[in-house]
Amino acid sequence: MRRIIDEATYKEIQFNLYDNPKFFKTAPLMAGAKSGLKKLKDSSLPFALISRRKDSKSAIAVLKYHGLWPKFFDVSNTFFVVEPADKNVKAQELGVTHFADDEFKILEKLANVKNKFLFDNLDAFENIHGYTRVESWKELIGYFMK
Repeated sequence: MRRIIDEATYKEIQFNLYDNPKFFKTAPLMAGAKSGLKKLKDSSLPFALISRRKDSKSAIAVLKYHGLWPKFFDVSNTFFVVEPADKNVKAQELGVTHFADDEFKILEKLANVKNKFLFDNLDAFENIHGYTRVESWKELIGYFMK
């Protein structure tokens, strides 16, 4: 996208997608997310959210809107970082062994995480760089519960 539009337009789109409260209610929660998180919680497997959101307040507002905060995520298992490499630092601190993201560029930065999953429910990536591709929450949870 950055190759097609100018930087100012890109930043405006990013703000509207991630930080503008008028728009976050328009994005539906991915199918199966709540049931997948419930399975994780019921299994007593520890899980965390490591996000690069610049504004943690708007991120928490989105989680609350979708009924995920504090049911699944709260201050004890939600962490906000600045750079992609910071996700690796936090994951290492937490002892994360499985990590799912929808950007392979993020997964590339997770040198200390053994099991990496690329969420690609739209089959958007031609080359997944050796990561395990998952298309649904059900499929992802299947890997976590092994």
